Amino acid sequence: MRPEPIRPAELGDLAELLGSSIQAPESVAWGDARATHRLSLADGRSFALRRFAGAKANARAERISRLMSQLARAGLPVPSPIVAEMPGGPWLLTPWIEGMTGASWLGDPDRARHLADRMGRLAGRLRTVELDGDPSDERGVDPPAPDTSEQRVFVHGDFAPINVVMRDDGEIGALLDFEHAGPGPDLLDTAWWGWVVRHHHPEAWTAAWPTFLAAGGLDRERVEGRLHGLVLQTLQDRAAASDDADDRRRWQHRLVTARAWTVRDGQAT
Repeated sequence: MRPEPIRPAELGDLAELLGSSIQAPESVAWGDARATHRLSLADGRSFALRRFAGAKANARAERISRLMSQLARAGLPVPSPIVAEMPGGPWLLTPWIEGMTGASWLGDPDRARHLADRMGRLAGRLRTVELDGDPSDERGVDPPAPDTSEQRVFVHGDFAPINVVMRDDGEIGALLDFEHAGPGPDLLDTAWWGWVVRHHHPEAWTAAWPTFLAAGGLDRERVEGRLHGLVLQTLQDRAAASDDADDRRRWQHRLVTARAWTVRDGQAT
């Protein structure tokens, strides 16, 4: 589904905000399918633009902007955002980062392992982030409820190859899409990366999963059973949170598939 077109009046307001005329808005393949564009400005700058809509659009845009700004200040590869107030709802703008999505690296085993190394390191860094205030308000999906002994840390909430931009030098240029970010179980991002890659790219998962865990400083035999449990809880939560019947059935099917992954000696097989 293509993004909704940007109206001429909105283009004029954005050009005034950014201080340059806009040459051409383009839809992009990643991000919200009806909300994300690339803006190319006459002065040579480019921005990614995300449209927010709905009753809580302003709160969502402000929360995500606050999170991204704090992560950028902490030295993580997160582009600094601008929130633009528009009559139809707020827009979130970030500098355009050139590169390819991490998902495009999964077709080759060596590139998949390289991506896993960089994203495993990044997952480890995210677990140490301390954010000001409570970033959990207005989250799209709550994290799995932990037991009382489980450590809570900052989690991205959708930590997957599609949400990183890989530069030509093989380093992560940007981490994107903070709709589900907030406090959660300390291994949730690791569990989610493993599920996304295993479910959608099983050959890449076989090649890259040990590398991802090692890069994050994790012992596979000690953590994989717990990771499997986090995956099942998260899939169940996403199914329960969906208001769309078809979308809910897709999450339920994914849950059934993941439940079939058996766990022996602490490892999902």
